[in-house]
Amino acid sequence: MKVGPVFFILLLCTFGSVGLCAQEKPALNPLRRGEIVAFGTLPFTIFLATFAVDTTRYMSHNFDSRYAPWPFKGAGAFDMSDTEKGIALGVAVGTSVIIALIDYFIVKKKTRTPQRDAPRIERSPRSYF
Repeated sequence: MKVGPVFFILLLCTFGSVGLCAQEKPALNPLRRGEIVAFGTLPFTIFLATFAVDTTRYMSHNFDSRYAPWPFKGAGAFDMSDTEKGIALGVAVGTSVIIALIDYFIVKKKTRTPQRDAPRIERSPRSYF
């Protein structure tokens, strides 16, 4: 797996969206918030996806101790292949993007709901108090 193009795309996305929100407040720009959430959850999703791929590989090889998942690996354990690493990375990135989208829709609903459901206050033109 070539890391150079992936790293360049991540770098471009990071610094590209910073320029888009330079004039706005960061809390008001959903692209910047989504980027922060996606990159913030990425270490956790990479860990969980790698553990899931390791566990699946362990079970598919009839619980052979040479294929045990990370915390239980011994000295003669087999490493993951490039395909399995690619699957783990793809699942992790996809899960991080899905978490960022869920966060986007939650924030969108929270900011829209009070404005839509706020009761209308009727005032008479002669009210002084």
